[in-house]
Amino acid sequence: MVTATKAGRYEILGELGRGGMGVVYRAKDPLIGRIVAVKTIRLSEEGTGMSHDQLVARFQNRSTRCGASDAPQHCSDLRRW
Repeated sequence: MVTATKAGRYEILGELGRGGMGVVYRAKDPLIGRIVAVKTIRLSEEGTGMSHDQLVARFQNRSTRCGASDAPQHCSDLRRW
């Protein structure tokens, strides 16, 4: 029996990468029928020099910029994965 891993409405298909802020997953969004990237973040202030609010603001800023970008080197083009 295969069990799908879910994060909200997204079906997680695999891990794309890890970085200083968290983990990025390849996922399917059933609402739009597309493969997307889902980024999770660590909100630990330890070692970052940033407050919780600053970490959240940084994540929201990055998400907004990625979502608005059509450049393939940014977040919107996942065909290569």
